Amino acid sequence: MRALRRGLTLIEVMIVIAILAIIAAVVYPNVFRPKPTPAATEMTVIEQAKALAISRAERVRVSIERDGTWQIVSETAPGPTPLASGFLPEAPPQALVLRVTELGACFPVEGATAIEGAVVDAVSCTKRP
Repeated sequence: MRALRRGLTLIEVMIVIAILAIIAAVVYPNVFRPKPTPAATEMTVIEQAKALAISRAERVRVSIERDGTWQIVSETAPGPTPLASGFLPEAPPQALVLRVTELGACFPVEGATAIEGAVVDAVSCTKRP
């Protein structure tokens, strides 16, 4: 009569560990993803506007409102032509209206009351207080 075997073999333990590692690799990035900040999401929209302006070789205007809505509009096409729009997950602390040139430089739009008091770096397109 054969003796009863208790426990797991090394192969069985390695397979269970491999399965757990695969599950952890899939779940961890989704559970522990850092929450985007309003500044980070603003920069995502501005980067998208820069990419559109450069790829289309035309000036675009990006406006981010205080309620979180944003829109990228072509300034070169006849009439306002929306290129992209959306809604930020978190409302920004201040509205922003920028003109992005064909080369990717950013400038405040003249007469836009939304950016009073904000200084915009033309190269990085970031707001500075």
